Amino acid sequence: MMLSHALPRVVPPLGLAEIALTQLLIFVALPLVVSLPAGRRALPAIFRLRPVGPDLIGKSVLMAALGWVAVQGLSLLPLYLVSRLGGEPPNPYQPLLDQPLPRWALAGAIVLVPALAEEFAFRGFLLSGYGELGSPRAWVWTGLLFGLAHMSLLRLPALAALGMVLSYVALRTGSILPTVVMHGLHNGITLGVYFLSRSAVPAGEMPTEVPLGMVLLWTAAALVALPALVAVARSLPRYPDPLVPWADGQATASGQVRVGGRSAEVGAGGSDGQDAADGWSMQGGAGGSDSQAGTGGPAGSLPGRDPGAWLSRWWPLAAVLLIYASYVAGELAMTFDR
Repeated sequence: MMLSHALPRVVPPLGLAEIALTQLLIFVALPLVVSLPAGRRALPAIFRLRPVGPDLIGKSVLMAALGWVAVQGLSLLPLYLVSRLGGEPPNPYQPLLDQPLPRWALAGAIVLVPALAEEFAFRGFLLSGYGELGSPRAWVWTGLLFGLAHMSLLRLPALAALGMVLSYVALRTGSILPTVVMHGLHNGITLGVYFLSRSAVPAGEMPTEVPLGMVLLWTAAALVALPALVAVARSLPRYPDPLVPWADGQATASGQVRVGGRSAEVGAGGSDGQDAADGWSMQGGAGGSDSQAGTGGPAGSLPGRDPGAWLSRWWPLAAVLLIYASYVAGELAMTFDR
């Protein structure tokens, strides 16, 4: 919910419809427009729209629960330290939660739309752009950018760590569907806990400071949940990346990539790069493509070996860093000027 962090500081509070539309324009429409020169058949590969089975969805639910515990534990310690200094960090969800709207509408704006739109942009578009860096640098940079884009210094470590795990899962599985599930459940659990706490504690009596014992308990839980989350992520089935064959495997001289004992043709015509298990083609989605990967290919070719030809890797990070500095100053002012 990065827009809930940023927009209230620069514009009057927006309605749910305006926020949802803004997210769709920024995180879905804009990446699609920028990716159109790669060709229509390349879009499923660029945005990692490969279908996955129920077993992978089940593991995504488990990772969402572990990730939520890890993020809460990593977030509470800096928030506690700030509270000891006399600050009260703002709740980024508050501008939305203060609006007298049905809970299902809040769930759509806070859970569903951000999960779909942000994963489409970060684990699809940007991760493909950074893919030439290889693993782990691709998912590290994408995760860091995800954390920075939420415009919060206090929550940066937790959100960046979450973004890196999401990026790793998308890169390993070749699909954003598991990360959409993880992202949506993470936001959903957070919203559900908020509703439960509001129901249990009368308005105006919510505690502004978390006891040290609770902070230590959550930190310990995070130290257990985070390694468990990484272990589950590393156990996921590995699929060849249709854009960057060396991201998780090694490209051979014949243009094949060997991953997990399997070889798949990259950039060649026909369906040699198709995974028989699920019909996913290495040429940009189901059904294959006659395009070639790399630079110098015909129109519609996959930008596998030179993502810089269609996306500069560094301008998103540079732009976010410049904007981030101003928002951090605003966050600190709101935290200590109460």
